[in-house]
Amino acid sequence: FFRVDMSDRSHVPKRLAPDLFLGDLEAVSADCSLLEALGVRRILIAIPDPTAESDDPFQSALDAAVAAASRLGAEVCLVRHAGKALESGAAPALLRESCDWIDAGFSSGCVLV
Repeated sequence: FFRVDMSDRSHVPKRLAPDLFLGDLEAVSADCSLLEALGVRRILIAIPDPTAESDDPFQSALDAAVAAASRLGAEVCLVRHAGKALESGAAPALLRESCDWIDAGFSSGCVLV
């Protein structure tokens, strides 16, 4: 498992490969015209497991990102409970399904994860 440092908070998607970008929630909601120019047509959003703490700021950011994706006309996939998948040994299946969804998106444009 690895983490990508997105601490610069520029909210500009980072190109990982041709037609594949990495960004945070604000990368979706901050500039739809940029995503449109990049050709983003699919957006995969990993949602952290719920905690006892209030997730209101995260939920607000998620709602804004989904609304922006809708305005863009992009297809959105919400990946929930990835932490539980890791704990239960189901992570390979979750990763396979996510990769299949990403791969299928390349035929219609770029994908933002």
